[in-house]
Amino acid sequence: MSDSATTRGQQVLPQHRPRRPGPWPPLVSYLRGAEEERTRIAAELHDGPIQQLTAVAYQLEEAMLTLGADGAGPRPAVDARRAREVLDAAQRDLHDEIGNLRRLMARLRPAALDERGLTLALADQLDSFERRTGIRCTLHSDHGARLEPEVETVLYRLVQEALTNVAKHAHTTRVSVHLRAEEDVVELQVRDDGTGFDTARTPGLVGEGHYGLAGMRERVEMAGGTYRLRSAPGGGREAVELAGSVLPHVVLMDLRMPDLDGVEATRRIVARYPGVAVLILSAYGDESLVIEALIAGARGYLLKGAPALELAEAVTGAAAGQSRLAGQVTRPVLEKLVEILGRERETRRAAEEARNASETVRRRQQQFATGAMHELRTPVTALLGSLTTLERLCPPERLEPPEQELLAACTRQTRRLARLVEDLMVVAEEAGGGLSVSLGAVDVERTIAGVVADLDDLGARRVRVTAAAGLLALADPDRLAQVLGNLVRNALQHSPPGAPVEVAAHAGPGVVRVEVAHRGPGIPPEKVPELFDRFGERASGQVGGLGVGLWVVRELLTAMRGDVWVEHDPAGGGATTFCVAVPAVWRD
Repeated sequence: MSDSATTRGQQVLPQHRPRRPGPWPPLVSYLRGAEEERTRIAAELHDGPIQQLTAVAYQLEEAMLTLGADGAGPRPAVDARRAREVLDAAQRDLHDEIGNLRRLMARLRPAALDERGLTLALADQLDSFERRTGIRCTLHSDHGARLEPEVETVLYRLVQEALTNVAKHAHTTRVSVHLRAEEDVVELQVRDDGTGFDTARTPGLVGEGHYGLAGMRERVEMAGGTYRLRSAPGGGREAVELAGSVLPHVVLMDLRMPDLDGVEATRRIVARYPGVAVLILSAYGDESLVIEALIAGARGYLLKGAPALELAEAVTGAAAGQSRLAGQVTRPVLEKLVEILGRERETRRAAEEARNASETVRRRQQQFATGAMHELRTPVTALLGSLTTLERLCPPERLEPPEQELLAACTRQTRRLARLVEDLMVVAEEAGGGLSVSLGAVDVERTIAGVVADLDDLGARRVRVTAAAGLLALADPDRLAQVLGNLVRNALQHSPPGAPVEVAAHAGPGVVRVEVAHRGPGIPPEKVPELFDRFGERASGQVGGLGVGLWVVRELLTAMRGDVWVEHDPAGGGATTFCVAVPAVWRD
């Protein structure tokens, strides 16, 4: 069970409250609790001091009779020994009753609260409670400053009433009090590990004449604070929270708990607090549960009812990093593990066979793709050369318009097919173990001019080139031309008809930077990471194609120790710029 209260030091007893018709319910409850307290004190006075003092009076009277000091004259024989025994008993009873009266006075207004402060007064109260009941008590406090007297009294009374409930109803072996201060807020928690009760019955307890819990709540609320009562078997979430706040060496964890089972709670504790060892203590010895708990990170597994010595050794061993399994579950667990390991070996063998088969299929596919691309490259190159020669031999004035259009279409589609073959050759090479490049000094301005000239069928006249003279890049000339050709071709295809495509080349720190900019439909930001994926997302408005062009650009530049990225400028008319950087060649 756990009682907690929070009060603010500056909002203890509000001076003004709105008037209400009829008695204020919290005040009624408080007065009823106060009246019950007076009745209890009167009963204690009647049953304790009054009865005891009456007995002492009889003892003194007996002593007087024995000594002949009752005024009836001297006795013929005075039993001094008996009189001494009676007086000793009376003295002992008086001393005992003085202690009882002091305890009663402490309940009314403990002197330690005024003299030593709240923390030390609570320590005294817990020490007295532990001696009287045998219930182990601990106090956790980070608060040393004095509070308003009313607040200290409220908190002291809360602990007092909570301890009374613990002694009467909890059937527990330990109780802890936590006092924490933060800015102007003081939090008090009283916890025990007893049997608990159904908190839903709390309102009914008042109707049965039990005002203790209601009085605690009203006392806190009248002081401007909040009160919370929790009583139930500890849940897994609470176990995780306590592990984080206390950071113990070892946690004894049950499996069957509300809101979060012990296996999941163990998994979270081990993940969040690696220094905390978890030892499962459960009534269930099923091997599947044991294995599941061990996989979750439990340091050991014991069955409830284990001898105290075995439990103590397991806790000590867990704190030292050792594992412990209950003897009753060791053999079934080992048999289950042997079975699982056998299945694991079979699974690995099957996975290895599947991987080898998949690798064989992939290798054969690679060989086929490489061979097919080489076989296609030769006729496509020859066909493109023939069409180019035919265009030179047949000037426009010698052909009819339909013939000119047909020849131009054939040349355009053949160029496209040749480009696709080159791109697929890159895909095949990369899948076969890496791209081969031959690095050397490349004149960037001349390479850009050659790329633009080969794109005449796409409207090369729209391309505006600005390149510094004498720029040399450390690259493969054919690969760099393929990179720039893919980028300029994409820009021409995805920009509005007649819109210019700008290609700029300039020197950067240790690199040559080439930028290809166009004002097409733009690229959504969420699609940018996918642009350079193999068979990835095509830009908005693009149709056809396998989606490998930009992937080829990235792979070729990576092989040449270069880089490519996209910049988008909405404020600049929606310009999209593909930026390429390759190492520069320094002139002596």
